[in-house]
Amino acid sequence: MSQKQWAIIDVLVTVNILIWGAVCSFLVAQSLPIAPEIVVAAAGPVVPATVAVATPDIVLPTLPPPTDTPLPPPSPTPLPSSTPTPTPTEAPPATPEPPPTPVPPIDIPSDAVNIVLLGTDTRQGLTSWRTDTIILVAVNPDQKTASLLSIPRDLWVYTPGHGYQRINTVDCLGERIGYPGGGPALLNETLRYNLGISFHHFIRVDLQGFVRIVDTLGGLDVDVDQTIPYDSYTGLALTPGIYHMDGELALKYVRSRMTTSDFDRSRRQQKVLKIMWQQGVRLNLVPRIPELWSTLGDAFQTDLQLDDVLALAQIASQIEPQYVKSRLIEGTMVTGWTTPKGAMVLLPNYELIRQALLSLYAPPDENLKRLAEEAARVEVLNGTGIPERAALAAARLRWEGIQVLTVGFADRTDYEHTLIINYSNKTYTPARLAAVLGMSAENIRQESDPTSQVDIRVILGRDYKPSP
Repeated sequence: MSQKQWAIIDVLVTVNILIWGAVCSFLVAQSLPIAPEIVVAAAGPVVPATVAVATPDIVLPTLPPPTDTPLPPPSPTPLPSSTPTPTPTEAPPATPEPPPTPVPPIDIPSDAVNIVLLGTDTRQGLTSWRTDTIILVAVNPDQKTASLLSIPRDLWVYTPGHGYQRINTVDCLGERIGYPGGGPALLNETLRYNLGISFHHFIRVDLQGFVRIVDTLGGLDVDVDQTIPYDSYTGLALTPGIYHMDGELALKYVRSRMTTSDFDRSRRQQKVLKIMWQQGVRLNLVPRIPELWSTLGDAFQTDLQLDDVLALAQIASQIEPQYVKSRLIEGTMVTGWTTPKGAMVLLPNYELIRQALLSLYAPPDENLKRLAEEAARVEVLNGTGIPERAALAAARLRWEGIQVLTVGFADRTDYEHTLIINYSNKTYTPARLAAVLGMSAENIRQESDPTSQVDIRVILGRDYKPSP
């Protein structure tokens, strides 16, 4: 493999700093300067930015106290809970002219670090783009946890000084008008104004940068847990199973939404980022960063400097996957609405989104602590004739902090109901297995087998559904 190929692999560490760096930012809180201001090119072509070296203390930007309750855009119709994608209503006769009051800032730990990943559809020769992927990473250094929050591209927000628009247009607007700090700075101000949250650092990646990383990495093994009907826009159609994806297929997987929803797409994007992170850990990419940093300038833009990335990446591989939480601004937190100009957008429910944001900084789930204490060894067997059911279940269980040692086939393929056979005196893990797999506690059996190499055996029946 050539040096340039290795270089592209190493950008994985940077591109996925939302996981690598975010999760390990307890080191940042003690030794890495975090600048509260975004510094990027104000106009013209977007170029990598620099970080102003500030104090080691991390200080999140705050807003002045609000004067009133935020004023949302006009009269939305409530979103039916059974519909995955909000159904727009007819536009009301008029929209409010005065700007709304800023949302009160979220009360978060003083040493928390926020990083935003921006995925754009920029192409050579085009001067405008959309930022359809916006993932906020919130890190609590003391707790050594990180949370990923996906913000839907159609969220209807008020951009200070520029009125209402979809949030996926704000980044480009900031670059085009020469906003101080560029697109990321205007997006930061918009997030602060509308959701009460802001970020310290950004990373922006385009489509081809993503493809290059995945291809040079040798592809990714992705657990597709639900059917994706044929999408004429991307040409993608998948049934549940394990797929080895090259860059182009992975790009279709994280972009497809025409036959699913934007919310489903956000879940897939977070899954692929986690898989890339895990593969980067296995390849031990950190030592190669310094010599190859200069070759990566055309693959991404960021306000992080090499020293920042080195400090972050050195301990990124030490995090356990279950301590990276996935969160979404989901369909239940927004309402579909059609603007007077005919655009179908999502109106935010501020209270529900606020609760989701606060959950980003919550202490680690007690479930994880109890699972770690029991350290149960689990085997997952496929008791159906449906291919790769055990592999899909195992992938899901591992992200939940369950130690799956082996995956295989059961003694037969006609199990109708999933069984959880406990050969140990560990009681919490079997109950947690049943909850994660969507099974009743009646599916748990206590048996004795001194020769068993595992503590718990899961035999999947036809009642198991791989999709959460």
